[in-house]
Amino acid sequence: MRRNGDTSFGSDSFLDVLSNLVGIVLILVVLVAARIKDWSGRVALEDSPKPVENPVPAAASPSVSEADNQEETVRQLESARQQWQSYCQRLELAKLHLAAETQSLLAAEYQRRHWQEQSDRTQQQWHRWSESVKELEQQLRELEQSLQRLSEKQAATLPTVSRREVRALHYWLPVSRPVFSHEVYFECYQQRVTPVDLAGLLQEVRQKFPEHLEQLRYRWSVEGQTSQHGAFALRYRIVRNADSPLDWLFREQGPADPRYFSAGLAYWEVVPMQAIRGETLEQALSESSVFRRLLAQVPPETAVLTFFVYPESIPLYRALRDWSYQAGYTVAARPLPVGMPIAGSPSGSRSRAQ
Repeated sequence: MRRNGDTSFGSDSFLDVLSNLVGIVLILVVLVAARIKDWSGRVALEDSPKPVENPVPAAASPSVSEADNQEETVRQLESARQQWQSYCQRLELAKLHLAAETQSLLAAEYQRRHWQEQSDRTQQQWHRWSESVKELEQQLRELEQSLQRLSEKQAATLPTVSRREVRALHYWLPVSRPVFSHEVYFECYQQRVTPVDLAGLLQEVRQKFPEHLEQLRYRWSVEGQTSQHGAFALRYRIVRNADSPLDWLFREQGPADPRYFSAGLAYWEVVPMQAIRGETLEQALSESSVFRRLLAQVPPETAVLTFFVYPESIPLYRALRDWSYQAGYTVAARPLPVGMPIAGSPSGSRSRAQ
């Protein structure tokens, strides 16, 4: 039984069409055979000799009657031949129609099977998703129950606090200004704070500048990397400026004048040399920490603390900012997305501190 709206053909419809066409062909063959047999019988009867009852010669010539009979037989045979050709043409057309219907039915059957397989796969996938959702809901309920039990257990085991310690934090007004004074840089990464000796790294680049100028006589740019300072090194690129019109015209062929030109630092990037580096919050705020010893050498009135902060270390930065405010330092923050290195260029922006 076919469903409403189902456009696909089944094997039953294919067998019905095939049976009807074979029946029609058989009927046509039987009719043609019967007609041919009838015509052959008539020709035999007409050609057989008849007894002559009256030997008296007739008025008409017997050759005329035989000629008429032969012409009639020829006409009947020609008509039979034409009908046979017509039947053969109809049979060929029926065969072609049968082949076309067969191809159509096979294509429809293939498409139906394809849709059925796709429907089965969709149902299986939907079943798997439903099972996964049920498992996740069960795990969520178990986690909520475990969290509730832990909260009750923690509330029962914690001692009663009679007096809560209150500490007042004094923040600067939420108005920032560009930093033009000496900056001390720190990296807040993976809940650890690490000093970045950016001044020492840039000083090493300045010391190598004459060597790079010699290389820039016949090149547009030079790249290099400093030695390790603390936990970091500096990767940089120095670019020769196109000062003369010839440099602009023949830029792709190299510098035109190797004697008179200007160059400058176009880009620098801080490269970590240690995977695990820096100090945790407790270590940094201790008296003997690297963080405290470095700040002891810098007066609060002449320096700004700039922190490069990654998303997972925002709580660490807030604690260090509060401590720095209490110590009298001005603080600037530069948030960085995950995977973004500490980098700078002449087209960059200055830090803004509060």
